[in-house]
Amino acid sequence: MMRLAANIKPERREDLIRDFTKLRNSLHNIEILTFDEVINTASNYLGNIIGEAD
Repeated sequence: MMRLAANIKPERREDLIRDFTKLRNSLHNIEILTFDEVINTASNYLGNIIGEAD
């Protein structure tokens, strides 16, 4: 198994664990979008911008 921080110095390990814990605890209500959803949203924005420019 590949470790995210395999080359971290032992004295920095506790800091790394603390930092990842803070990050994990701060992430709430994450919305995952597919690439297709991102493209569709961008296309809609583009259509709105072009439509407003006419």
